[in-house]
Amino acid sequence: MVKVQWLGHACFAIYGKDVVVITDPHNGEDLGIRPPNVKGDIVLISHGH
Repeated sequence: MVKVQWLGHACFAIYGKDVVVITDPHNGEDLGIRPPNVKGDIVLISHGH
């Protein structure tokens, strides 16, 4: 079973059986929200700023 959690803006945590994938992490400050408190085994970045 896969669980997907939205962490703000374009950031998601995808939880698999043995791995956590984080997409497009952010620091939160630029978005006016708290930064995500999650650790990933794999981090994917789709675009730069």
